[in-house]
Amino acid sequence: MASASVYTAVLAAAHSSEHSEHSILLPEPADLIWGSLCFVVIAVVLLKYALPKFTAILDERTAKIQAGLDFAEQAKSDRTRTQKEAAELVEGARRDAAALRDKAHGEAERILSQARTDAEGEADKALAASKRQLEAETSAAREALRSEVGLLATEIAEKLLRAELSDPKAAARLIDESIAQLETEASVR
Repeated sequence: MASASVYTAVLAAAHSSEHSEHSILLPEPADLIWGSLCFVVIAVVLLKYALPKFTAILDERTAKIQAGLDFAEQAKSDRTRTQKEAAELVEGARRDAAALRDKAHGEAERILSQARTDAEGEADKALAASKRQLEAETSAAREALRSEVGLLATEIAEKLLRAELSDPKAAARLIDESIAQLETEASVR
């Protein structure tokens, strides 16, 4: 609208001058009126039809850009949350692994301790069985020796009775031989 008042002022100045020749700066009044009228019609058409479509396109584009920014922000927050969850999972897995390792170590110690206890028990049982067997064999050997000593004593007594009892040297010799025979048999066993 300011340009219309400028044109009007320039037009008034041109008419007041006495030159009848055409001015390079000022158009003819008919051209100025028709040009202004066409400008207003084109401006109204553009404002009524083109500007709303252009605004709608810009709004749609702005909405798409905003949606992209919102999606990027959401993705960033999801990534941060996922990283935190992954770190928590890794830490939990480390704690679980340490607990399992400690549990396995404790279980191994318990198994070793139980194996030692069982081995000591078995060794004690074997030692006790060996002692009982040795005592039984010793007792059996003593009984066998007693019975042999009894038999030999009976044989010696029988030989003594058969020999002449008047000769003490022969009886002493017979007793010494029998004792030597008993010692030899005892050392062999």
